[in-house]
Amino acid sequence: MVIIRTQTRRPQGTGPSRRFLPTGITKRMFLSVIGFGTVLIALSTAVIAVISSQYLSQNLREQLDNQTRQIIHLYDQKMGSLSTSVITAYNQSSIQALFSGSYSGYQTYTVSRNSYNHICAVSNINRHTDMYLFIPRQNYVMGSSSGDVSSRFDIAASPHTAPWYTEISSTYSTVNIRADFVPPISGGESRFAYIMTLHTPSDWTVKGFIVATLEKDFLDELLEGTFLEDRGFLVVLDPEGALAYTSNPELAQANSHLIPAMEYFQERPPLVRENGLARYYMVSDLSTYGEFRFIAFADKSFLNAAVFQLLAVIFLVLWVLFLLMLAGGFFISRQMSRPIREITAFIHQLEQDSFNGRLRLNADDEIGDLARSFNAMLDSVQENQILRRQAQLNSLQKQISPHFLFNTLETVKALAIRKDTQGVCTALQSLGDMFRYSTNRDNRSTTLLRSELQHVQNYLHIQHMRFGKRLQYELAVEERLLDCVTLKFILQPIVENSLHYAMEGMDGSYLLRISIQPTGQGDIRIQIADNGPGIEAKKLRQIQLFLANQGSQGEFGIGMKNIAQRLSLYFSEPYGLSIDSVEGTGVTVTLLLPERRGLDVPRPAD
Repeated sequence: MVIIRTQTRRPQGTGPSRRFLPTGITKRMFLSVIGFGTVLIALSTAVIAVISSQYLSQNLREQLDNQTRQIIHLYDQKMGSLSTSVITAYNQSSIQALFSGSYSGYQTYTVSRNSYNHICAVSNINRHTDMYLFIPRQNYVMGSSSGDVSSRFDIAASPHTAPWYTEISSTYSTVNIRADFVPPISGGESRFAYIMTLHTPSDWTVKGFIVATLEKDFLDELLEGTFLEDRGFLVVLDPEGALAYTSNPELAQANSHLIPAMEYFQERPPLVRENGLARYYMVSDLSTYGEFRFIAFADKSFLNAAVFQLLAVIFLVLWVLFLLMLAGGFFISRQMSRPIREITAFIHQLEQDSFNGRLRLNADDEIGDLARSFNAMLDSVQENQILRRQAQLNSLQKQISPHFLFNTLETVKALAIRKDTQGVCTALQSLGDMFRYSTNRDNRSTTLLRSELQHVQNYLHIQHMRFGKRLQYELAVEERLLDCVTLKFILQPIVENSLHYAMEGMDGSYLLRISIQPTGQGDIRIQIADNGPGIEAKKLRQIQLFLANQGSQGEFGIGMKNIAQRLSLYFSEPYGLSIDSVEGTGVTVTLLLPERRGLDVPRPAD
């Protein structure tokens, strides 16, 4: 609703009134607004005081949930990067030669150098990441740090590697994700590790290991700025329930009785929330890589403090709003006392909006009766507009059919003249599908993009049989958009128009590209482009004006304009058809549609 300032006439012989307080109907409106607002603020204050604590607690818990899931997501992303690094290393030729031992002489140096350079490059690119190559039969280990390279390393005897080596070697698993990996020579803190076991194909004995590791400091950085940095702690358990990581060892030790055993999670979904603990709120979820159990604990005292802070702010804001309401009530009451001018302004605005709108005027006097009668008249006008647009839509759609049938039958005729029996049968099958689509037995003007695109493919198939290799076409379609709604018969006439004006004037091969892609703003962009001779700039401008109802028809046909009008009538602004071309490089026709699903979509916009 547009609020318009109005001006009332004073009785003759009276001077301008400078009273601060309103009088008459304005006074009654002002007192009503202030009274209602006072009651509303008092009730709102009481209600908010009761429910805000629950709401904020829930909101903070959801934030903790989201932060925990985000940490797990980033962990999984990092482990996915480790997986990619390991697979890339496995496919590197020097590393394959290093594990197979298929080198000698100077190749020994080049293989080792290239392998070492590769794993160092991975470590340099990815923070918190190191890579290791283990070849047990040669007692050889190569790490991305110079301190972890040795040709006399016994992987089975080293205290750093023996635990995971013994366990992995006894299984046939190719990939293992662990949290107890320690650098084999330099030692230090344990890390997460993505371990690929290489086997000899003939007897499946262990040939070696490619390992990519992730420092657990990575999780410490992820916790910065979250509830868990200084108002809680994070615990990570491996699939056997052993402690793989904790952000605060002291808190974790002091509250070890709160950390559930793995049996607690067995009968529950992956995402678990627990609000029944005395001091902490707990949320837990599983990682995709390694199925590590991430358990976050947030201190409830912080949540309660945030609730009290919110209540203080709410009380302050509500009373500031009360003061603003006093001033606003005075202003609004004076404006509401001028309804006649508002109605006049609304009528002028309505003319610009093509009678789309409603007069919002709540009154029980003669002005209210006038407003209701006016809205009833608007309903009648809008119903007539809908009927008129639907009639135009049906008329425009029928204009396309004869043009379409004539050109399709000409294609079949060309195949028959060539005595291509199989081609005729195939063409007639496609033509039959096109006729079945064109009969519109469901009496709908809309269809799915899937059906409209299949209709075009049937047409192109017939034309391809006619022109052979001279006609080529490509489709680039976002699959999920094929279940969206479109108007019938909007693509085939454009394709037919391109073949007629572009291909028939070309000596070389003709290429047609059809692209159906999302715009990223809830709409669909369909582009039909050819590699024909294009359109000269002056003629292109005339076509664009003709399509926009700003130019004469001249020598142009009505097919493209019919499609543009149908789209405009059915979907309204900003949807429709546009054409662009650079002479010598082809023509591109673009259709913009809303991304709607299901055939029961609204009828033409009122």
